[in-house]
Parts: sequence; C-alpha cells; structure tokens
Amino acid sequence: MWLKDGLTVDHDTMKVTIHCFVCDSPARAFVKGIKYPSGYCSCEKCTIHGDYDRKVIFLAVKSLLCTDEAFDAMTDEEHHSSACPLKPLPIGYVTQFGLDCMHLACLGVMRRLILYWKGPVGPLHIRLGRKFVCDLSARLLHMSQCVPF
Repeated sequence: MWLKDGLTVDHDTMKVTIHCFVCDSPARAFVKGIKYPSGYCSCEKCTIHGDYDRKVIFLAVKSLLCTDEAFDAMTDEEHHSSACPLKPLPIGYVTQFGLDCMHLACLGVMRRLILYWKGPVGPLHIRLGRKFVCDLSARLLHMSQCVPF
C-alpha cells in the first residue's frame, strides 16, 4: 500500500502521510459514516446524546470524550450510520478530523446573534439601530474589496 511503502514517481520513492482531513460538517459525516449534524448522536468529539426541543439540542456540559479506538470499534452504535469508507486508512477518525467553523459558528451562533441584534428576534433595547446597521453594511462592502473569494 502506498501509505506504508511510499509512492514511487520517476524512480524516486516519497513517503506519504495524512496529517488531517478538512471537510464541512455534512461532508465529514458522509466520509466517516456517522450521523449528520442534526442527529441525536451527532457529536464527533464526545458521546453526548441530544434532546429534541423544536430542534436537536445538547444540554449536558460534560460527557465522555470519543477516542480513535472507540470509533474504530463502533462502540456508540447510535453515532454510526454506515461503515466508514476510509476504514482501511491508518488514521484517527476523531483526532485527524477537525471541526469547521462555518457550520458551528457562522451558520449557528453568529447567525443567531445577528438576528438577535438586527431583529426581529431580540428585545428592542438590544437591537442595533437602522443607521448603525447601514453604516456597518457600508463598511463591510468597502472591506469586501480586500477579501479574496
């Protein structure tokens, strides 16, 4: 296998190592064969089980942490939805898969905060004024020229 023996290109053998996988939440769940982020047993770093209150929420603060060995043994049957297609690779399915900020912060907490500050969700004394929102939007548009896409 090329991970063990290396990869030979033009008579040169190069060592191949996998440092980590970078995926968004749905892709990571698909690649690892686990529950999608909205599932009751969807946490990839601990063994917490969620409760339903118009959406799945995780109330506990402390829970038993997952290990690469426990993932390989599929000890939490409710967390796994199918066999992991990457199983033959010698990697840590907990330690070598990072979590992405897009689904955890940008589409989760930050979206909720912006709705809270801008309205119509938050209390009136918390909401930002119309002029402040317009000024903030103008500044973001000005800064967008410096941000790659």
